[in-house]
Amino acid sequence: MSESAPPDAGAAPSGSRVLKTQEPCDRPVPYTGYMGSQRTEFAYVKYSYELVLGGNYDGHSRLPLVVVFHGDWMSGAQIRAWLWLEGESGGNAIFIYPDSPSGTWDTGTHAGLNASVALVDALVTDVSSKYCVDANRIFAWGISRGGFLANFLGCYRGDTFRGIISNSGGGPSKDYPMAPDFSCPTQPVTALVIHGNADQTIGFGSGLDSATYWAEANGCKTTTTPTDPGPCVTYDGCRQPVIWCALGGWPHQLWSPSVHAAWQLIESTAAH
Repeated sequence: MSESAPPDAGAAPSGSRVLKTQEPCDRPVPYTGYMGSQRTEFAYVKYSYELVLGGNYDGHSRLPLVVVFHGDWMSGAQIRAWLWLEGESGGNAIFIYPDSPSGTWDTGTHAGLNASVALVDALVTDVSSKYCVDANRIFAWGISRGGFLANFLGCYRGDTFRGIISNSGGGPSKDYPMAPDFSCPTQPVTALVIHGNADQTIGFGSGLDSATYWAEANGCKTTTTPTDPGPCVTYDGCRQPVIWCALGGWPHQLWSPSVHAAWQLIESTAAH
């Protein structure tokens, strides 16, 4: 294994993922694509998010839901303009891009008291009540602080989220445990962790620790197999796939090939 591959991590939940039984869906819409800025209300506060229904949404087949979290002081519309994951999906997913009411995400308060987690719970419930969402294929994608939130949700909402994609983020780790006993309370998720070793905003070790945690949580071996796009590697023998992309010389910004890697991971969970 290369020196950039994560070592073993602390203890974590184990076991195969139990998939949810879902009823047939009948929620057609007059058109698909960008549905504009949506509004929802939770705890007497109004929230906004950008909504995109993939072109293959037919009102009956359940599509994966990807919740995209921006970095500090950005908006859902801004991160949507940066990210090309919609095109990579070929119209086969539903996307929501929430706006943080405060410009950042809370990744330090326990989930039971966390306003960002409560907002995400409300958004997933809202979208799932209106459209044919595959409850077994809900993913969190995040960059920077949004990457921390994606990991936080993987830790505390593993019963909702199938997987997380973290770009230049962090957690769970021994330095950023998210849970008092360094074991997340829900089943481990599949994970794609991407981090550059020239990141001067969030240190490379933060991403390394995330990959470490998810590899151990999913019972992976300590060996890895190169995967597309390079230099990414996939851990061998995992219950849920764990992919680690250690980027030499890469700073704190979106890595374009990560879009392909993210959709490959999402697509790999179809009918599983």
